[in-house]
Parts: sequence; C-alpha cells; structure tokens
Amino acid sequence: MKPIRGNLCMQCLKGRDKFKIFVQVLYGKFDIAGFTTSYSSVAVPMRPRSMDEKGSYVFNQNLRITQLGKSGRIEEAIQVFSEMTQKNIVTYNSMISAYAKNGRIVNARQVFDKMPHRNLISWNSMIAGYLHNDMVEEAYGIFVNMPKRDIFSWTLMITCYTRNGELEKARELFNLLPDKQDPVCWNAMIAGYAKKGLFDDARKLFDEMPVKDLVSWNSMLAGYTQNGEIRSGLQLFEEMPERNVVSWNLMLDGFIEFHDLDSAWQFFKKIPDPNVVSWVTMLCGFARNGRIAEAEDLFKKMPNRNVVSWNAMIAAYVQDCQIKEAFRLFSQMPERDSVSWTTMINGYVRVGQLEEARKLLYQMPYRNIAAQTAMISGYVQHKRMDEACQIFNLMSTRDVVCWNTMIAGYAQCGRMAEAQFLFDQMINKNIVSWNTMISGYAQVHAFVSDDPAQPRIAELCSILKTLTAEMRNIDYMSDCKSSMDIL
Repeated sequence: MKPIRGNLCMQCLKGRDKFKIFVQVLYGKFDIAGFTTSYSSVAVPMRPRSMDEKGSYVFNQNLRITQLGKSGRIEEAIQVFSEMTQKNIVTYNSMISAYAKNGRIVNARQVFDKMPHRNLISWNSMIAGYLHNDMVEEAYGIFVNMPKRDIFSWTLMITCYTRNGELEKARELFNLLPDKQDPVCWNAMIAGYAKKGLFDDARKLFDEMPVKDLVSWNSMLAGYTQNGEIRSGLQLFEEMPERNVVSWNLMLDGFIEFHDLDSAWQFFKKIPDPNVVSWVTMLCGFARNGRIAEAEDLFKKMPNRNVVSWNAMIAAYVQDCQIKEAFRLFSQMPERDSVSWTTMINGYVRVGQLEEARKLLYQMPYRNIAAQTAMISGYVQHKRMDEACQIFNLMSTRDVVCWNTMIAGYAQCGRMAEAQFLFDQMINKNIVSWNTMISGYAQVHAFVSDDPAQPRIAELCSILKTLTAEMRNIDYMSDCKSSMDIL
C-alpha cells in the first residue's frame, strides 16, 4: 500500500473524530486502539463487496484482534494473531495497538521490528503506543527514524512532550512543522499550554492561528474548563462562532469540576441535543457530590442507556458504599464490559468483602489488569500478602500500578526483602515506585533506630543513600515525599 500523502488522514477524519482523538490524547484518556481504528479507516480500503474467502478471513481476524485488545483480552488477541496463517499489514498494526493498549509495549515493539513491511500507520501506531505508556524518548526515537511523516506523526510527538510537561521541546518541534496551515498541530500545542495553566501562551497561539476550526475553539475551551478557569471558559463559550455537543459537554464538566452543581444542572437543561456523554457527565457530577437520589432520577430518565451509563450508576452506588444496590444494577445489565466487572470488584474491596470480590474476579469471562489489581489492593489493605502474591503471579500482563501495589504491600508489612526483589524485577519504574521503596526502608530504619541492640542502622542508611542516588541518576528528581522520608 502506498504511503499516505501529507495531511490526507486528518483531512478525511470528521471534526468530531478529530476532537475525540485529541481530547483523549491531550487529557490523558488516549485510546490507542481507537486511534488505530480511526486512523486506519481512512488509510485502509473498506472491505470490498467481492472479497474472497482468504481476504474475508484476514479482515475478520484483524477486527477480532482490535476488539479483544480494546476490551483487555490481550491473551485471546495474541492467540488469534499466532494462529493466523495469513497476515497483512493491518494485522501487525492491530497487534501493535492491542499490546500497547494493555501495557505490553515491549511486545508491541517486537511486532513492529519483525514487520516485513511498514506503512505510516505502523510508525504512528508505535509512537501512539509509546505515548499511551508515557515513554517519550522511545517515541522520539521512532519519530526521527520515520521515512515519511504526516500530520498525525507531528501531532503525536508534540503531544508526547506536552503530556510530559516538556513544553519547550514541544514548541521547538511545532516551529519545525513543514506545513503550518493545518490547524491540528496548532490545536495540540494550544491544548498543551492550556492543560499546564499557561493560558496567556495558549491564547496567544490561538489568536495567531491562520485557520481556526471547531476543534481549535474546543481545545482552548477544554484548557479553561479542565483547569478551573470556568469564567474564562464561559466567556470563550459565548464568543464561539459555532458550537457542538462537545462544546456544551466541556462547559458542563467545567461547572461540575468547579463543584457548582446547580449551575451545571441549569446548563444541562439548556443543551440543545444532549448525547450520552452529557447525561453521564451530569450523573457522575451528582454521584461524586453525594447526591445519589438525583443521580438515580437522572439514570431512570435517560433516553438511551449504554454500558457507560450503567457503569456510571454502579460507580455512584459503590462510591456511596451502597454495595447491594450496585450489585442489583450489575445483575440487571444487558451487557457488561471490563469496567463493569472492575467497578463491582472495587466495590466489594472497598467494604472489605474480599470473598465476594474474589468470587466475582473468577466469574469474569476474561482477565483484566485493573480487576486483578483491585483484588490485589484489597488483600494488601488487609495485609494478606500471600493471597495478593497468588493473584500477582497468575497475571500474564502487569502495569506499573500493579507492581507498585505489591511493592507497597510488602513495604507496609515490613517485608523489605520481598519488596526489593519485586522492585529489582520491575522494568518501568516511576516516581511512586522509588518513593515506596525509600519510605519502606525509612520506616524500618525508624523502627530499629529506637532499639540500640539492632545492628542494621548503618546498613539501612546505606540502602537509603543508594536508592536516592540511583533515583537522581535516572533523572528522577527527589520530590518532597522522598525528601521527607529520607529525613
């Protein structure tokens, strides 16, 4: 397949699809599988009417890999991929996205490296995978080696930097753009500034844009509403030459984040054509602020309920510790996804009903990292580390939250040898991992320092110094939490 020319992909995507991707990318809810599906839909031909049997088989299997990856069923996706006797470039791209979506970025890179042929989607999917897993340098390594780039390539890389707080590098890249007429990269840069609260820089760039589209206005609006600048957001909303339901939903969410439920409710009633996001946003607003009766009433009035609506109401009951009501609704659901199961397991963990949580975990039709981590967290809270370890050892895929939960559990129980063993095995450590270890050793040090008969004080001090030195060597600045623990 010939590479995509220039901005073809972004030009073909509809405005709402563009904004869906950018809201996900820029505000931390990026759906790598959804990105690849949207991106591929304009770059890969639709299924031909006269597709032969082999072509139909490959098409259907590719679709299965994408769906399994999105639902967290990565082992099943791997099995489908492995059993395919015929693969095409979409097969490999779908598998890269499935791995990346489920935290297995090393496997995603292995598939990428073994591809017999790559297209722009392959390269961009790999960058998107690194973005999804907060691996900026690796993303840049892919970016600089690309034989060709399109507007998605530039936008994803700019977003990698803005998400990581490296706005100067993002701006340097933005200034190198070969074509500054397309608003997409402008929108990414504006949203990056806005997300960091640099509204003057964001507004200056916004005013300099050669062409503003609805996404540009919504990006600026999202920056205001998601940073508590509700008055500035409302002023911009009034200035907008046109609005869509996304614009209304951003304002609605802004009022809710500002804890102004009454204004949010009045605003909700003015939305010309509220969609399911509008209803769920309002429902979650009531739920998060303890107004469960109003959330229930809204749920009953919803014209169309999808799985997200049901999950939101279950989460409302869980937050209010109404576990029986949550399970009643869970039992009535016409369909469930991984969020439904995980929310319900979290609910049982929250009220200490670990046996009920465990039963539900093993009833799940497929394993899910979030559900397993929730179960581990429950065992950790009750210092049942052996049972937590059993779940951990059975997991085929582990993310950084899962590792940190186990390490924290051992540290809280004073089992630092086991915590250190897991820490040493962990590939992608973050600041929480280091802080957990430092805090654990600091607590042990505080305990033994009160006992003059204990000979381990010098050893523990040495370990603490080594950990903090290693932390600085890999560019993690010792933060306030680390410093307090060391002191």
